[in-house]
Amino acid sequence: MQSNRIDQDFDKEDQQYKKVFQRLQLQRIQLNSLKNTLDTITVQLQNQQQQFSILTELQNTIANLVQHLQGQQPPQQVPPDPPKPPEPIVIQVGLNKSIVKELSKKVYSFPKLYKLQGPENFDQ
Repeated sequence: MQSNRIDQDFDKEDQQYKKVFQRLQLQRIQLNSLKNTLDTITVQLQNQQQQFSILTELQNTIANLVQHLQGQQPPQQVPPDPPKPPEPIVIQVGLNKSIVKELSKKVYSFPKLYKLQGPENFDQ
């Protein structure tokens, strides 16, 4: 009897160790994934820092160039205000009432074939 109880305790303990081991393996995988993500982000940040340094250097170069060019040229005159665009003209055309009636008839009178009459020609 004592032996059975010891075996049961051993099995329970063994199962607990297996569960702990499985959790540790899962956590190791998650940590590796996080480490890879962190490494990727670190590389991206380093690249951005390099790009920022290049942009800063370029900005300084442009500022120096602008100062140099401004020293060589006489001050520029301020251009006058651009002319205002002309105001739009509205053209109204008076239509003959008989022409309007004729156009309305053409628009609202459809041949019988094109009118929806039932489900047989619904998709036409």
